[in-house]
Amino acid sequence: MPDMDLAVWEKKTVTLEWEGMQLPFHVAQELFSSHEIDQGTRLLLRSLDVSALPERPVVLDFGCGYGPLGLAIKARLPAARVVLIDRDALAVAFTEWNGRELGLSSGTDDLVAHGGLDFVSVLAPEGYDLILWNVPGKAGAEVLRGLIDDAPHALQPNGLLALVVVNPLAATMREAVDALPFLTVTLDQRYTAHTVMHLRREESGLRDWPRPLAFDRGVFDRPTIDLDWRGHPYTVRPTLGLPEYDGPDFATGLMMDSLVQLTDSVGTVRRFLGHGMGQGHAAILAATLLTTDRTSLVERDLLALETTRRNLTANGVSRDLVRHEHAPLLDARRAGSTDADLILYRLGDQLSPARLGVEHARLLDALASGGTLVVSGPSTSVSRFLGVAGTVGALKQWTRKRRSGASVSILAPR
Repeated sequence: MPDMDLAVWEKKTVTLEWEGMQLPFHVAQELFSSHEIDQGTRLLLRSLDVSALPERPVVLDFGCGYGPLGLAIKARLPAARVVLIDRDALAVAFTEWNGRELGLSSGTDDLVAHGGLDFVSVLAPEGYDLILWNVPGKAGAEVLRGLIDDAPHALQPNGLLALVVVNPLAATMREAVDALPFLTVTLDQRYTAHTVMHLRREESGLRDWPRPLAFDRGVFDRPTIDLDWRGHPYTVRPTLGLPEYDGPDFATGLMMDSLVQLTDSVGTVRRFLGHGMGQGHAAILAATLLTTDRTSLVERDLLALETTRRNLTANGVSRDLVRHEHAPLLDARRAGSTDADLILYRLGDQLSPARLGVEHARLLDALASGGTLVVSGPSTSVSRFLGVAGTVGALKQWTRKRRSGASVSILAPR
Protein backbone atom coordinates (compact mmCIF):
# COMPACT_ATOMS: atom_id res chain seq x y z
CA MET A 1 0.00 0.00 0.00
CA PRO A 2 1.16 3.58 -0.64
CA ASP A 3 1.71 6.14 2.11
CA MET A 4 -1.83 7.37 1.62
CA ASP A 5 -4.32 4.74 2.75
CA LEU A 6 -6.39 4.06 -0.36
CA ALA A 7 -8.67 1.76 1.60
CA VAL A 8 -10.79 4.75 2.65
CA TRP A 9 -11.73 5.17 -1.02
CA GLU A 10 -11.95 1.56 -2.15
CA LYS A 11 -15.39 0.36 -3.18
CA LYS A 12 -14.82 -3.11 -4.59
CA THR A 13 -12.73 -5.21 -6.96
CA VAL A 14 -13.77 -5.69 -10.58
CA THR A 15 -12.31 -8.18 -13.05
CA LEU A 16 -11.25 -7.66 -16.66
CA GLU A 17 -11.17 -10.73 -18.90
CA TRP A 18 -9.04 -10.29 -22.03
CA GLU A 19 -6.65 -12.39 -24.09
CA GLY A 20 -7.13 -15.36 -21.73
CA MET A 21 -6.23 -13.29 -18.66
CA GLN A 22 -8.37 -12.42 -15.65
CA LEU A 23 -7.14 -9.16 -14.16
CA PRO A 24 -8.63 -7.84 -10.89
CA PHE A 25 -8.71 -4.09 -10.26
CA HIS A 26 -9.35 -2.15 -7.07
CA VAL A 27 -11.82 0.65 -7.79
CA ALA A 28 -13.03 3.75 -5.97
CA GLN A 29 -16.58 5.05 -5.87
CA GLU A 30 -15.42 8.42 -7.17
CA LEU A 31 -13.64 7.05 -10.25
CA PHE A 32 -15.19 6.33 -13.64
CA SER A 33 -16.81 2.90 -14.03
CA SER A 34 -16.68 1.83 -10.40
CA HIS A 35 -19.38 -0.85 -10.80
CA GLU A 36 -17.62 -2.92 -13.48
CA ILE A 37 -15.15 -2.62 -16.33
CA ASP A 38 -16.98 -0.33 -18.73
CA GLN A 39 -18.08 -1.48 -22.15
CA GLY A 40 -15.92 1.09 -23.93
CA THR A 41 -12.78 -0.35 -22.38
CA ARG A 42 -13.78 -3.87 -23.39
CA LEU A 43 -14.54 -2.82 -26.97
CA LEU A 44 -11.29 -0.92 -27.32
CA LEU A 45 -9.17 -3.83 -26.08
CA ARG A 46 -11.10 -6.25 -28.29
CA SER A 47 -10.28 -4.11 -31.34
CA LEU A 48 -6.50 -4.36 -30.86
CA ASP A 49 -4.12 -6.69 -32.69
CA VAL A 50 -1.28 -6.77 -30.17
CA SER A 51 0.78 -9.04 -32.43
CA ALA A 52 1.18 -6.12 -34.86
CA LEU A 53 2.95 -3.96 -32.27
CA PRO A 54 6.75 -3.62 -32.15
CA GLU A 55 8.65 -6.04 -29.93
CA ARG A 56 9.11 -3.41 -27.19
CA PRO A 57 6.34 -0.88 -27.83
CA VAL A 58 5.99 2.42 -26.01
CA VAL A 59 2.33 2.69 -24.97
CA LEU A 60 0.26 5.50 -23.47
CA ASP A 61 -3.01 5.05 -21.59
CA PHE A 62 -4.40 8.57 -21.58
CA GLY A 63 -7.07 9.30 -18.98
CA CYS A 64 -6.21 5.97 -17.39
CA GLY A 65 -8.72 5.93 -14.51
CA TYR A 66 -7.78 3.00 -12.29
CA GLY A 67 -5.67 1.56 -15.11
CA PRO A 68 -7.51 -1.24 -16.97
CA LEU A 69 -6.30 -0.37 -20.49
CA GLY A 70 -2.64 0.28 -19.84
CA LEU A 71 -2.21 -2.42 -17.22
CA ALA A 72 -3.90 -4.99 -19.48
CA ILE A 73 -1.39 -4.17 -22.23
CA LYS A 74 1.51 -4.47 -19.77
CA ALA A 75 0.21 -7.84 -18.57
CA ARG A 76 -0.10 -9.06 -22.16
CA LEU A 77 3.20 -7.55 -23.36
CA PRO A 78 5.67 -7.55 -20.45
CA ALA A 79 8.40 -5.97 -22.60
CA ALA A 80 6.28 -2.89 -23.31
CA ARG A 81 6.99 0.47 -21.74
CA VAL A 82 3.62 1.73 -20.54
CA VAL A 83 2.87 5.27 -19.37
CA LEU A 84 -0.51 5.94 -17.73
CA ILE A 85 -1.69 9.55 -17.37
CA ASP A 86 -4.70 11.07 -15.63
CA ARG A 87 -5.57 14.52 -14.31
CA ASP A 88 -7.09 12.94 -11.17
CA ALA A 89 -4.49 12.09 -8.53
CA LEU A 90 -6.84 9.49 -7.06
CA ALA A 91 -6.90 7.69 -10.42
CA VAL A 92 -3.10 7.76 -10.56
CA ALA A 93 -2.87 6.35 -7.03
CA PHE A 94 -5.31 3.52 -7.80
CA THR A 95 -3.45 2.73 -11.03
CA GLU A 96 -0.18 2.45 -9.12
CA TRP A 97 -1.86 0.25 -6.52
CA ASN A 98 -3.39 -2.01 -9.16
CA GLY A 99 -0.06 -2.31 -10.96
CA ARG A 100 1.61 -3.51 -7.77
CA GLU A 101 -1.20 -5.93 -6.95
CA LEU A 102 -1.00 -7.40 -10.46
CA GLY A 103 2.75 -7.88 -10.10
CA LEU A 104 3.48 -5.51 -12.99
CA SER A 105 5.53 -2.86 -11.19
CA SER A 106 9.20 -3.44 -11.82
CA GLY A 107 10.63 -0.35 -10.16
CA THR A 108 11.79 0.98 -13.52
CA ASP A 109 10.39 3.38 -16.11
CA ASP A 110 8.72 0.48 -17.92
CA LEU A 111 5.46 1.09 -16.04
CA VAL A 112 4.75 4.56 -14.70
CA ALA A 113 1.58 6.44 -13.81
CA HIS A 114 1.57 10.20 -13.31
CA GLY A 115 -0.63 13.26 -13.47
CA GLY A 116 -1.10 15.07 -16.75
CA LEU A 117 -3.53 16.99 -18.94
CA ASP A 118 -2.28 15.83 -22.35
CA PHE A 119 -0.14 13.17 -24.05
CA VAL A 120 3.20 14.65 -22.95
CA SER A 121 5.44 12.57 -20.68
CA VAL A 122 9.16 12.92 -19.98
CA LEU A 123 9.19 9.11 -19.93
CA ALA A 124 8.38 8.99 -23.65
CA PRO A 125 10.50 11.72 -25.24
CA GLU A 126 10.26 10.09 -28.68
CA GLY A 127 6.50 9.55 -28.55
CA TYR A 128 4.41 6.40 -28.64
CA ASP A 129 3.80 3.32 -30.75
CA LEU A 130 0.29 3.02 -29.30
CA ILE A 131 -1.99 5.53 -27.59
CA LEU A 132 -5.11 4.20 -25.90
CA TRP A 133 -7.82 6.74 -25.12
CA ASN A 134 -11.21 6.09 -23.57
CA VAL A 135 -12.48 9.56 -24.43
CA PRO A 136 -14.34 11.20 -21.50
CA GLY A 137 -17.88 12.09 -22.45
CA LYS A 138 -17.89 15.24 -20.27
CA ALA A 139 -14.71 16.81 -21.63
CA GLY A 140 -16.49 18.91 -24.25
CA ALA A 141 -15.90 19.20 -27.97
CA GLU A 142 -13.54 22.18 -27.75
CA VAL A 143 -11.18 20.49 -25.32
CA LEU A 144 -11.23 17.20 -27.25
CA ARG A 145 -10.26 18.99 -30.46
CA GLY A 146 -7.38 20.67 -28.69
CA LEU A 147 -6.11 17.43 -27.19
CA ILE A 148 -6.29 15.31 -30.32
CA ASP A 149 -4.25 17.93 -32.18
CA ASP A 150 -1.23 16.39 -30.45
CA ALA A 151 -1.81 12.95 -32.00
CA PRO A 152 0.21 13.36 -35.25
CA HIS A 153 3.17 14.53 -33.16
CA ALA A 154 2.87 12.16 -30.20
CA LEU A 155 2.71 9.05 -32.39
CA GLN A 156 5.90 7.59 -33.79
CA PRO A 157 5.86 6.74 -37.52
CA ASN A 158 3.36 3.92 -38.09
CA GLY A 159 2.09 4.41 -34.52
CA LEU A 160 -1.57 3.88 -33.69
CA LEU A 161 -4.08 5.96 -31.76
CA ALA A 162 -6.91 3.67 -30.68
CA LEU A 163 -9.82 5.46 -29.07
CA VAL A 164 -13.35 4.74 -27.95
CA VAL A 165 -15.97 7.46 -27.61
CA VAL A 166 -19.66 7.56 -26.78
CA ASN A 167 -21.72 7.81 -29.95
CA PRO A 168 -22.99 11.39 -29.40
CA LEU A 169 -19.36 12.61 -29.56
CA ALA A 170 -18.27 10.41 -32.46
CA ALA A 171 -19.04 13.03 -35.11
CA THR A 172 -16.99 15.60 -33.20
CA MET A 173 -14.01 13.25 -33.12
CA ARG A 174 -14.34 12.48 -36.83
CA GLU A 175 -14.36 16.19 -37.69
CA ALA A 176 -11.30 16.76 -35.53
CA VAL A 177 -9.46 13.81 -37.10
CA ASP A 178 -10.28 14.99 -40.64
CA ALA A 179 -8.41 18.23 -39.92
CA LEU A 180 -5.23 16.45 -38.77
CA PRO A 181 -2.30 15.72 -41.10
CA PHE A 182 -0.43 12.42 -41.46
CA LEU A 183 -3.19 10.27 -39.91
CA THR A 184 -5.19 7.57 -41.68
CA VAL A 185 -8.42 6.16 -40.26
CA THR A 186 -8.07 2.37 -40.36
CA LEU A 187 -11.12 1.52 -38.21
CA ASP A 188 -14.36 3.36 -37.51
CA GLN A 189 -16.78 0.92 -35.92
CA ARG A 190 -20.08 1.95 -34.33
CA TYR A 191 -21.63 -0.14 -31.56
CA THR A 192 -24.80 0.32 -29.49
CA ALA A 193 -23.42 3.09 -27.29
CA HIS A 194 -19.80 3.55 -28.40
CA THR A 195 -17.66 4.08 -31.47
CA VAL A 196 -14.14 2.64 -31.75
CA MET A 197 -11.65 4.40 -34.03
CA HIS A 198 -8.08 3.54 -35.04
CA LEU A 199 -5.85 6.26 -36.48
CA ARG A 200 -2.54 5.20 -38.03
CA ARG A 201 0.37 7.65 -38.21
CA GLU A 202 1.96 7.80 -41.66
CA GLU A 203 5.61 6.86 -42.03
CA SER A 204 6.50 10.32 -43.33
CA GLY A 205 5.47 13.77 -42.17
CA LEU A 206 6.82 16.39 -39.79
CA ARG A 207 6.70 15.82 -36.04
CA ASP A 208 7.13 18.32 -33.23
CA TRP A 209 7.44 16.38 -29.99
CA PRO A 210 7.15 17.07 -27.17
CA ARG A 211 4.89 20.00 -27.89
CA PRO A 212 4.05 22.85 -25.49
CA LEU A 213 1.65 21.62 -22.84
CA ALA A 214 -2.06 21.80 -23.66
CA PHE A 215 -2.70 23.96 -20.59
CA ASP A 216 -0.08 26.49 -21.70
CA ARG A 217 -1.53 26.48 -25.23
CA GLY A 218 -4.91 27.56 -23.83
CA VAL A 219 -6.78 24.36 -24.71
CA PHE A 220 -8.84 24.60 -21.51
CA ASP A 221 -9.19 28.39 -21.31
CA ARG A 222 -12.33 30.45 -20.91
CA PRO A 223 -12.25 34.25 -21.29
CA THR A 224 -10.66 36.22 -18.45
CA ILE A 225 -13.14 37.88 -16.09
CA ASP A 226 -12.82 40.67 -13.53
CA LEU A 227 -14.58 40.09 -10.21
CA ASP A 228 -15.04 41.88 -6.91
CA TRP A 229 -15.67 40.30 -3.54
CA ARG A 230 -16.84 42.67 -0.79
CA GLY A 231 -14.76 45.49 -2.23
CA HIS A 232 -11.74 43.34 -3.06
CA PRO A 233 -11.21 43.19 -6.86
CA TYR A 234 -9.42 40.31 -8.54
CA THR A 235 -8.98 38.69 -11.94
CA VAL A 236 -9.63 35.10 -12.96
CA ARG A 237 -8.95 33.22 -16.16
CA PRO A 238 -11.26 30.25 -15.66
CA THR A 239 -10.89 26.91 -17.39
CA LEU A 240 -13.29 24.54 -19.09
CA GLY A 241 -14.15 21.47 -17.07
CA LEU A 242 -14.21 23.20 -13.69
CA PRO A 243 -17.21 24.78 -11.94
CA GLU A 244 -17.32 28.37 -10.68
CA TYR A 245 -16.22 29.75 -14.05
CA ASP A 246 -18.36 32.88 -13.62
CA GLY A 247 -17.81 33.44 -9.89
CA PRO A 248 -17.74 31.68 -6.52
CA ASP A 249 -20.51 29.24 -5.60
CA PHE A 250 -22.22 29.34 -2.20
CA ALA A 251 -19.63 27.21 -0.39
CA THR A 252 -16.71 29.25 -1.74
CA GLY A 253 -18.58 32.48 -1.09
CA LEU A 254 -19.06 31.55 2.55
CA MET A 255 -15.36 30.74 2.78
CA MET A 256 -14.46 34.11 1.27
CA ASP A 257 -16.79 35.92 3.66
CA SER A 258 -15.00 34.14 6.50
CA LEU A 259 -11.67 35.37 5.16
CA VAL A 260 -12.87 38.96 5.16
CA GLN A 261 -14.15 38.43 8.72
CA LEU A 262 -10.81 36.98 9.83
CA THR A 263 -8.59 39.78 8.58
CA ASP A 264 -8.93 41.70 11.84
CA SER A 265 -8.57 38.70 14.17
CA VAL A 266 -6.07 36.16 12.88
CA GLY A 267 -3.03 38.42 12.93
CA THR A 268 -0.12 37.64 10.63
CA VAL A 269 -0.63 34.75 8.24
CA ARG A 270 2.80 33.81 6.98
CA ARG A 271 1.98 30.30 5.80
CA PHE A 272 -1.26 29.66 3.91
CA LEU A 273 -2.50 26.29 2.66
CA GLY A 274 -5.40 25.82 0.26
CA HIS A 275 -7.00 22.45 -0.54
CA GLY A 276 -9.69 22.03 -3.20
CA MET A 277 -9.53 25.62 -4.47
CA GLY A 278 -10.95 24.92 -7.95
CA GLN A 279 -10.65 28.03 -10.13
CA GLY A 280 -8.85 29.75 -7.24
CA HIS A 281 -11.34 32.36 -5.98
CA ALA A 282 -10.77 31.82 -2.26
CA ALA A 283 -7.03 31.21 -2.65
CA ILE A 284 -6.62 34.52 -4.48
CA LEU A 285 -8.48 36.40 -1.75
CA ALA A 286 -6.43 34.75 1.00
CA ALA A 287 -3.08 35.36 -0.68
CA THR A 288 -3.84 38.98 -1.53
CA LEU A 289 -5.92 40.04 1.48
CA LEU A 290 -3.46 38.61 3.99
CA THR A 291 0.31 39.07 4.01
CA THR A 292 1.74 35.62 3.33
CA ASP A 293 5.32 34.41 2.93
CA ARG A 294 4.28 31.05 1.50
CA THR A 295 1.25 29.68 -0.29
CA SER A 296 0.81 25.92 -0.56
CA LEU A 297 -1.79 24.25 -2.75
CA VAL A 298 -2.96 20.65 -2.60
CA GLU A 299 -5.33 19.49 -5.33
CA ARG A 300 -6.63 16.14 -6.48
CA ASP A 301 -7.54 17.62 -9.88
CA LEU A 302 -4.45 18.72 -11.81
CA LEU A 303 -6.49 21.11 -13.93
CA ALA A 304 -7.69 22.89 -10.78
CA LEU A 305 -4.13 23.00 -9.44
CA GLU A 306 -2.74 24.58 -12.60
CA THR A 307 -5.67 27.00 -12.84
CA THR A 308 -5.30 28.20 -9.26
CA ARG A 309 -1.54 28.61 -9.63
CA ARG A 310 -1.97 30.68 -12.78
CA ASN A 311 -4.69 32.85 -11.27
CA LEU A 312 -2.61 33.51 -8.16
CA THR A 313 0.24 34.70 -10.37
CA ALA A 314 -2.15 36.90 -12.38
CA ASN A 315 -3.14 38.59 -9.12
CA GLY A 316 0.40 39.47 -8.07
CA VAL A 317 1.45 36.39 -6.11
CA SER A 318 5.00 35.37 -6.99
CA ARG A 319 5.06 31.93 -8.58
CA ASP A 320 8.24 31.22 -6.63
CA LEU A 321 6.28 31.49 -3.38
CA VAL A 322 3.62 28.96 -4.39
CA ARG A 323 4.22 25.33 -3.48
CA HIS A 324 1.95 22.77 -5.08
CA GLU A 325 1.14 19.11 -4.60
CA HIS A 326 -0.98 16.98 -6.93
CA ALA A 327 -2.41 14.44 -4.51
CA PRO A 328 -5.79 12.91 -3.65
CA LEU A 329 -5.45 13.88 -0.01
CA LEU A 330 -3.47 16.36 2.02
CA ASP A 331 -0.10 15.05 3.15
CA ALA A 332 1.42 17.91 5.12
CA ARG A 333 4.95 16.58 5.06
CA ARG A 334 5.00 15.95 1.31
CA ALA A 335 3.41 19.34 0.67
CA GLY A 336 5.93 21.04 2.98
CA SER A 337 3.11 22.50 5.10
CA THR A 338 3.32 21.14 8.63
CA ASP A 339 2.96 24.60 10.15
CA ALA A 340 0.19 26.43 8.25
CA ASP A 341 -1.17 29.54 9.96
CA LEU A 342 -4.31 29.39 7.81
CA ILE A 343 -5.88 26.45 6.01
CA LEU A 344 -8.80 26.74 3.59
CA TYR A 345 -10.28 23.29 3.06
CA ARG A 346 -13.09 22.54 0.63
CA LEU A 347 -14.95 19.32 1.42
CA GLY A 348 -16.63 17.19 -1.21
CA ASP A 349 -19.89 15.31 -0.82
CA GLN A 350 -20.72 11.70 0.06
CA LEU A 351 -17.76 11.42 2.42
CA SER A 352 -17.53 8.23 4.49
CA PRO A 353 -16.74 8.40 8.24
CA ALA A 354 -13.40 6.68 7.57
CA ARG A 355 -12.50 9.24 4.91
CA LEU A 356 -13.47 12.15 7.16
CA GLY A 357 -11.39 10.69 9.97
CA VAL A 358 -8.33 10.56 7.71
CA GLU A 359 -8.90 14.08 6.41
CA HIS A 360 -9.31 15.42 9.96
CA ALA A 361 -6.04 13.79 11.05
CA ARG A 362 -4.20 15.20 8.02
CA LEU A 363 -5.47 18.70 8.79
CA LEU A 364 -4.27 18.48 12.37
CA ASP A 365 -0.81 17.53 11.06
CA ALA A 366 -0.75 20.57 8.78
CA LEU A 367 -2.15 23.22 11.14
CA ALA A 368 0.20 25.32 13.30
CA SER A 369 -0.54 25.46 17.03
CA GLY A 370 -1.99 28.96 16.75
CA GLY A 371 -3.46 28.50 13.30
CA THR A 372 -6.96 28.83 11.86
CA LEU A 373 -8.88 26.27 9.81
CA VAL A 374 -11.77 27.27 7.53
CA VAL A 375 -13.79 24.31 6.26
CA SER A 376 -16.57 24.68 3.71
CA GLY A 377 -18.66 22.51 1.44
CA PRO A 378 -22.10 20.88 1.40
CA SER A 379 -23.78 21.35 4.78
CA THR A 380 -24.02 17.61 5.33
CA SER A 381 -20.29 17.13 4.79
CA VAL A 382 -19.41 20.02 7.10
CA SER A 383 -21.72 18.64 9.79
CA ARG A 384 -20.10 15.21 9.56
CA PHE A 385 -16.64 16.75 9.70
CA LEU A 386 -17.60 18.73 12.80
CA GLY A 387 -18.88 15.50 14.33
CA VAL A 388 -15.48 13.90 13.84
CA ALA A 389 -13.76 17.01 15.19
CA GLY A 390 -16.00 16.96 18.26
CA THR A 391 -15.23 13.32 18.94
CA VAL A 392 -11.47 13.80 18.63
CA GLY A 393 -11.61 17.03 20.62
CA ALA A 394 -8.46 18.62 19.19
CA LEU A 395 -10.27 21.51 17.46
CA LYS A 396 -12.68 24.08 18.81
CA GLN A 397 -15.33 25.68 16.62
CA TRP A 398 -15.54 29.46 16.47
CA THR A 399 -18.38 30.04 14.05
CA ARG A 400 -20.59 28.27 11.55
CA LYS A 401 -22.74 29.73 8.78
CA ARG A 402 -25.11 28.15 6.25
CA ARG A 403 -26.49 29.29 2.92
CA SER A 404 -28.47 27.44 0.25
CA GLY A 405 -27.28 23.96 1.19
CA ALA A 406 -23.68 25.04 1.77
CA SER A 407 -21.90 25.64 5.03
CA VAL A 408 -18.66 27.02 6.46
CA SER A 409 -17.04 26.63 9.85
CA ILE A 410 -14.02 28.33 11.40
CA LEU A 411 -11.99 26.18 13.79
CA ALA A 412 -8.74 26.39 15.74
CA PRO A 413 -6.62 24.03 17.84
CA ARG A 414 -7.65 23.78 21.48
